[in-house]
Amino acid sequence: MCINPSDLQLLSRGLFFPRADQFTDAWEGSQGGGDLRRFRSANAHLELNELNEALARAERTRNDTLKRVGVSCWHRSANESAALWDLY
Repeated sequence: MCINPSDLQLLSRGLFFPRADQFTDAWEGSQGGGDLRRFRSANAHLELNELNEALARAERTRNDTLKRVGVSCWHRSANESAALWDLY
């Protein structure tokens, strides 16, 4: 693998991995359509109160997972973008 000198300079400054739960995007780490279809299929047999409990457990698991996941965002451009840095 060939590393571009400008990439090496970026890496030499260190990497930052913010926790996924600290992003301002409310949809960060949300379930996709396929995940929801699998959840619905796996829990179709549940009564309403049990389904609500399963949903609450899934949301707690998502929130707990986001607290343990570090995210590294990369953008390669000749110019820095204030908007991208704000999102990061």
